[in-house]
Amino acid sequence: MSFKRRMRTVTNYYIANLTVSDLLMTAINIPFNTARIIMDNWPFGQFLCQFVPFIQIHLKLQYI
Repeated sequence: MSFKRRMRTVTNYYIANLTVSDLLMTAINIPFNTARIIMDNWPFGQFLCQFVPFIQIHLKLQYI
């Protein structure tokens, strides 16, 4: 997208932003939610217990 000048439109930047957001959401959501479902407790510590939902909410807000 950045190599061709005519591809640098607001719409293309928006689509690229949604793509990156989807990839980050998948990379963060799937491993932690799978571990949470399989295990009875949260094995990742207190920091990630608070940080993962924070990141999930902020990635979801990018869709608005």
